[in-house]
Amino acid sequence: MFGARVRYGIAYKTNQPGFQIYTRKFYHNFKVAISTENFEGARGGNLGSMGAYVMCEKTRIGIYNQDTYEPIQQWNVPTKSQKDEIQILYMTISHDQTKIGVALGKALIKERFEITEIAIYKKGSNGKFGLEKLRDFDDKDSCIQFSFNLKNSCELLFFTREELYSIDYVDEAKDRVTVYSFENQLGATPKFGEFNKDQSKFIVTSAADVLYVDIKKG
Repeated sequence: MFGARVRYGIAYKTNQPGFQIYTRKFYHNFKVAISTENFEGARGGNLGSMGAYVMCEKTRIGIYNQDTYEPIQQWNVPTKSQKDEIQILYMTISHDQTKIGVALGKALIKERFEITEIAIYKKGSNGKFGLEKLRDFDDKDSCIQFSFNLKNSCELLFFTREELYSIDYVDEAKDRVTVYSFENQLGATPKFGEFNKDQSKFIVTSAADVLYVDIKKG
Protein backbone atom coordinates (compact mmCIF):
# COMPACT_ATOMS: atom_id res chain seq x y z
CA MET A 1 0.00 0.00 0.00
CA PHE A 2 1.34 3.41 -1.00
CA GLY A 3 0.49 6.90 0.17
CA ALA A 4 -0.92 9.63 -2.04
CA ARG A 5 2.51 11.13 -2.69
CA VAL A 6 4.05 7.69 -3.32
CA ARG A 7 6.80 8.45 -0.82
CA TYR A 8 6.02 5.68 1.65
CA GLY A 9 4.97 2.06 1.25
CA ILE A 10 3.58 -0.41 3.78
CA ALA A 11 4.00 -4.19 3.40
CA TYR A 12 1.80 -6.54 5.44
CA LYS A 13 -0.18 -9.77 5.25
CA THR A 14 -3.26 -11.16 6.96
CA ASN A 15 -2.87 -11.92 10.71
CA GLN A 16 0.62 -10.44 10.78
CA PRO A 17 1.27 -8.87 14.21
CA GLY A 18 3.21 -5.95 12.77
CA PHE A 19 4.05 -4.31 9.47
CA GLN A 20 7.03 -2.75 7.73
CA ILE A 21 7.22 0.78 6.33
CA TYR A 22 9.44 1.51 3.34
CA THR A 23 10.54 4.89 2.04
CA ARG A 24 11.48 5.64 -1.54
CA LYS A 25 15.24 5.67 -2.05
CA PHE A 26 15.39 7.15 -5.55
CA TYR A 27 13.20 9.55 -7.52
CA HIS A 28 12.80 9.34 -11.29
CA ASN A 29 10.42 11.40 -13.39
CA PHE A 30 11.99 10.33 -16.72
CA LYS A 31 11.86 13.90 -18.04
CA VAL A 32 14.88 15.64 -19.49
CA ALA A 33 14.86 19.29 -20.53
CA ILE A 34 15.82 19.61 -24.21
CA SER A 35 15.42 23.39 -24.32
CA THR A 36 15.36 26.23 -21.84
CA GLU A 37 13.58 28.64 -24.20
CA ASN A 38 10.20 30.12 -23.36
CA PHE A 39 7.57 28.49 -25.60
CA GLU A 40 4.55 30.33 -24.21
CA GLY A 41 1.98 30.62 -26.99
CA ALA A 42 3.83 28.16 -29.24
CA ARG A 43 1.96 25.56 -31.28
CA GLY A 44 3.06 22.12 -32.36
CA GLY A 45 2.16 19.32 -34.72
CA ASN A 46 3.21 15.79 -35.64
CA LEU A 47 5.06 14.88 -38.85
CA GLY A 48 5.15 11.13 -38.29
CA SER A 49 5.95 10.32 -41.92
CA MET A 50 9.24 12.21 -41.46
CA GLY A 51 9.93 10.98 -37.95
CA ALA A 52 9.68 14.58 -36.85
CA TYR A 53 7.53 17.22 -35.20
CA VAL A 54 6.94 20.88 -36.07
CA MET A 55 6.68 23.84 -33.70
CA CYS A 56 5.93 27.48 -34.33
CA GLU A 57 6.03 30.62 -32.21
CA LYS A 58 5.65 34.28 -33.12
CA THR A 59 6.78 34.22 -36.78
CA ARG A 60 9.22 31.30 -36.65
CA ILE A 61 8.66 27.66 -37.64
CA GLY A 62 10.98 24.75 -36.83
CA ILE A 63 10.95 21.06 -37.73
CA TYR A 64 12.80 18.73 -35.34
CA ASN A 65 13.83 15.08 -35.26
CA GLN A 66 11.52 13.26 -32.84
CA ASP A 67 14.34 11.03 -31.52
CA THR A 68 17.29 13.39 -31.24
CA TYR A 69 15.31 16.69 -31.02
CA GLU A 70 17.86 18.20 -33.40
CA PRO A 71 16.53 20.81 -35.86
CA ILE A 72 15.90 19.57 -39.40
CA GLN A 73 14.69 22.86 -40.85
CA GLN A 74 13.93 26.31 -39.43
CA TRP A 75 12.65 29.49 -41.03
CA ASN A 76 10.89 32.78 -40.38
CA VAL A 77 7.46 33.31 -41.93
CA PRO A 78 7.35 36.42 -44.13
CA THR A 79 4.41 38.80 -43.71
CA LYS A 80 3.16 41.30 -46.23
CA SER A 81 2.66 44.04 -43.66
CA GLN A 82 5.98 43.47 -41.83
CA LYS A 83 4.41 44.76 -38.61
CA ASP A 84 5.72 43.66 -35.22
CA GLU A 85 2.30 42.73 -33.87
CA ILE A 86 1.74 40.16 -36.63
CA GLN A 87 2.35 36.64 -35.34
CA ILE A 88 1.38 33.03 -35.99
CA LEU A 89 -2.06 32.51 -34.46
CA TYR A 90 -2.64 28.92 -35.56
CA MET A 91 -0.92 26.11 -37.45
CA THR A 92 -2.38 23.07 -39.20
CA ILE A 93 -0.96 20.16 -41.21
CA SER A 94 -2.52 18.47 -44.24
CA HIS A 95 -3.61 14.85 -43.90
CA ASP A 96 -0.76 13.60 -46.08
CA GLN A 97 1.69 15.72 -44.07
CA THR A 98 3.05 17.44 -47.20
CA LYS A 99 1.68 20.90 -46.38
CA ILE A 100 1.81 23.21 -43.37
CA GLY A 101 -0.64 26.08 -43.10
CA VAL A 102 -0.40 29.01 -40.70
CA ALA A 103 -2.81 31.82 -39.89
CA LEU A 104 -1.03 35.13 -39.31
CA GLY A 105 -2.60 38.05 -37.52
CA LYS A 106 -2.99 40.08 -34.37
CA ALA A 107 -3.92 39.17 -30.81
CA LEU A 108 -6.58 41.63 -29.66
CA ILE A 109 -8.01 42.28 -26.20
CA LYS A 110 -10.22 39.82 -24.30
CA GLU A 111 -8.70 36.73 -25.97
CA ARG A 112 -9.81 37.82 -29.43
CA PHE A 113 -7.77 37.35 -32.58
CA GLU A 114 -7.85 38.73 -36.11
CA ILE A 115 -6.41 36.85 -39.09
CA THR A 116 -4.78 39.09 -41.68
CA GLU A 117 -2.77 36.63 -43.80
CA ILE A 118 -2.51 32.93 -44.64
CA ALA A 119 0.79 31.21 -45.46
CA ILE A 120 1.06 27.71 -46.93
CA TYR A 121 4.29 25.69 -47.05
CA LYS A 122 4.68 22.63 -49.26
CA LYS A 123 7.14 19.76 -48.95
CA GLY A 124 9.49 19.50 -51.93
CA SER A 125 11.24 16.54 -53.53
CA ASN A 126 14.27 17.24 -51.31
CA GLY A 127 12.17 16.75 -48.18
CA LYS A 128 12.30 20.45 -47.26
CA PHE A 129 9.29 22.75 -46.91
CA GLY A 130 9.10 25.87 -49.05
CA LEU A 131 6.61 28.72 -49.27
CA GLU A 132 3.84 27.85 -51.73
CA LYS A 133 1.45 30.74 -51.08
CA LEU A 134 1.21 33.89 -48.98
CA ARG A 135 -2.09 35.71 -49.32
CA ASP A 136 -4.20 38.31 -47.57
CA PHE A 137 -7.19 37.14 -45.56
CA ASP A 138 -10.22 39.41 -45.28
CA ASP A 139 -12.81 37.24 -43.52
CA LYS A 140 -12.49 38.84 -40.08
CA ASP A 141 -15.40 36.85 -38.63
CA SER A 142 -13.63 33.50 -39.04
CA CYS A 143 -12.26 31.23 -36.34
CA ILE A 144 -8.46 31.16 -36.29
CA GLN A 145 -8.54 27.34 -36.35
CA PHE A 146 -8.80 25.96 -39.86
CA SER A 147 -8.09 22.71 -41.74
CA PHE A 148 -7.00 21.47 -45.12
CA ASN A 149 -9.84 19.89 -47.07
CA LEU A 150 -9.36 16.11 -47.01
CA LYS A 151 -10.62 15.80 -50.60
CA ASN A 152 -8.62 18.73 -52.00
CA SER A 153 -5.56 20.01 -50.15
CA CYS A 154 -5.66 23.25 -52.18
CA GLU A 155 -8.78 24.20 -50.22
CA LEU A 156 -8.95 25.39 -46.62
CA LEU A 157 -11.96 24.99 -44.34
CA PHE A 158 -12.97 27.78 -41.95
CA PHE A 159 -15.71 28.25 -39.34
CA THR A 160 -17.81 31.35 -38.68
CA ARG A 161 -20.75 31.79 -36.33
CA GLU A 162 -23.05 31.08 -39.29
CA GLU A 163 -21.36 28.49 -41.46
CA LEU A 164 -18.51 26.22 -42.45
CA TYR A 165 -16.94 27.44 -45.69
CA SER A 166 -13.99 26.69 -47.96
CA ILE A 167 -11.56 28.84 -49.92
CA ASP A 168 -9.14 27.98 -52.70
CA TYR A 169 -5.93 29.43 -51.32
CA VAL A 170 -4.15 29.18 -54.69
CA ASP A 171 -6.70 31.10 -56.76
CA GLU A 172 -7.53 34.31 -54.90
CA ALA A 173 -10.09 35.28 -57.56
CA LYS A 174 -12.43 32.51 -56.44
CA ASP A 175 -15.11 33.37 -53.88
CA ARG A 176 -15.50 31.40 -50.70
CA VAL A 177 -17.94 28.48 -50.91
CA THR A 178 -20.43 27.56 -48.20
CA VAL A 179 -19.99 23.91 -47.19
CA TYR A 180 -22.56 23.83 -44.39
CA SER A 181 -24.90 26.49 -42.96
CA PHE A 182 -25.70 26.27 -39.27
CA GLU A 183 -29.36 25.92 -38.45
CA ASN A 184 -28.59 27.25 -34.96
CA GLN A 185 -26.03 30.02 -35.26
CA LEU A 186 -23.37 30.62 -32.64
CA GLY A 187 -23.70 33.66 -30.44
CA ALA A 188 -20.18 34.91 -31.21
CA THR A 189 -17.18 34.29 -33.43
CA PRO A 190 -16.04 30.70 -32.79
CA LYS A 191 -12.83 30.06 -30.88
CA PHE A 192 -12.48 26.33 -31.57
CA GLY A 193 -13.38 24.02 -34.44
CA GLU A 194 -12.34 20.40 -34.92
CA PHE A 195 -13.24 17.67 -37.43
CA ASN A 196 -13.33 13.92 -37.06
CA LYS A 197 -10.95 11.84 -39.18
CA ASP A 198 -12.99 11.82 -42.42
CA GLN A 199 -14.35 15.38 -41.94
CA SER A 200 -17.94 14.18 -41.91
CA LYS A 201 -18.52 15.54 -38.39
CA PHE A 202 -17.23 18.50 -36.44
CA ILE A 203 -17.51 20.43 -33.20
CA VAL A 204 -17.35 24.22 -33.18
CA THR A 205 -17.52 26.41 -30.08
CA SER A 206 -17.68 30.05 -29.10
CA ALA A 207 -17.31 31.58 -25.65
CA ALA A 208 -21.01 31.02 -25.01
CA ASP A 209 -22.14 27.92 -26.92
CA VAL A 210 -21.14 24.78 -28.80
CA LEU A 211 -22.40 22.99 -31.89
CA TYR A 212 -21.93 19.36 -32.91
CA VAL A 213 -22.72 18.67 -36.57
CA ASP A 214 -22.97 15.48 -38.60
CA ILE A 215 -22.74 16.79 -42.17
CA LYS A 216 -24.07 13.55 -43.70
CA LYS A 217 -27.26 13.72 -41.63
CA GLY A 218 -27.69 17.44 -42.29
